[in-house]
Amino acid sequence: MWSKQWKTLIAFALGLGVAVPFVKPALPQIRSFNLIIALAPPGQVKFQKPNWSNFQPASIGNVLRGEDRLLVDSNATVEVLCSNWTTWKPEPGKTSIVNEGCPTAGDSRIIHSEDYTASTRAANNQKIPYLLSPRNTSLLDNRPTLRWHQVEGAESYSVRIRGLASDLDWKTYTRETEILYSGEQPLAPGYYWLIVETDKGKRSIEEGVLGFRILDEKKANTLLKEVEELQQKQLSEKANTLALAHFYLSKDLKYDAIDILEQSIKDGNTLVATYQLLGDAYTEVALNRLAKERYLKGLELAQAASNLNSQAEIQKRLVIITLILDSKDEALQWLEKAQVSYRALGDESEVRQLEQQKSEILEAALDVN
Repeated sequence: MWSKQWKTLIAFALGLGVAVPFVKPALPQIRSFNLIIALAPPGQVKFQKPNWSNFQPASIGNVLRGEDRLLVDSNATVEVLCSNWTTWKPEPGKTSIVNEGCPTAGDSRIIHSEDYTASTRAANNQKIPYLLSPRNTSLLDNRPTLRWHQVEGAESYSVRIRGLASDLDWKTYTRETEILYSGEQPLAPGYYWLIVETDKGKRSIEEGVLGFRILDEKKANTLLKEVEELQQKQLSEKANTLALAHFYLSKDLKYDAIDILEQSIKDGNTLVATYQLLGDAYTEVALNRLAKERYLKGLELAQAASNLNSQAEIQKRLVIITLILDSKDEALQWLEKAQVSYRALGDESEVRQLEQQKSEILEAALDVN
């Protein structure tokens, strides 16, 4: 169990106050974005964000805002999937502003958050059967597979689903760490709590009461039609995976996003953007240990590819993740590395924000002590 002082330190660092678990956390502010889905040859397509002092090499999966700029060599090509799922091919041999080719208004199918603040309660204590899936997500499937962390020494688990707005109270026992919901009736649309307890009395709710939402048929059918529309674009496998995962996250289908990203990695996908997005997805469902693993692999790939943008973003994500899971000292090390990366990008605005965050972490540590 965490000490009260350590929780307070993280809360101060995040500027949130001590987190109180609830049914479903509020979503961060989000806005539409565009996605690079193809380019050739590598190194001859570059992009620049407003705060950067220079252009950086682009890669498949880069997220572009309307105010960003693309520089395409005269012998290069690039294709962008816009937020409304139209596609845009910037003219070679010139610099283009993204909103010249991708509309800033209209029906946005994919949205992207720049706030991946992890839950201060989700240290994913190895001594409890914390939930793996589904958690903090909406689902299309009304007979979901339930998974949780295996606790050393536990011989069996009780698994319980309770309806928030219904009288459903389903319970079963198993020696496994994965089970298919086997109630007589499929789960009706609505929100459900999922609670797992070991035979030794360790419970998943020690890190908060978590659950999932079953979407109604109308909403589910609408989303499936939009997925079908994306498939008709016949994108490359890796680009399609990223676009679909972004879409799922946009619609709160976090479990589906994680599933397709993990499968893509098993199939050999080594795109930096895939690992980075998977780390983001795990952060959104507060599986911070898994998020850290994917971020570290993404960082390794980014460094090997001299992908400074992704390198900076991942290092910034690791600040809060390690503050929760590991130590203040490690978090500060990641913060300083992120500052070096953002300074190399010429993004002094991010450097100053990180310096402010550093001061808040150090001040919170003094208050706790």
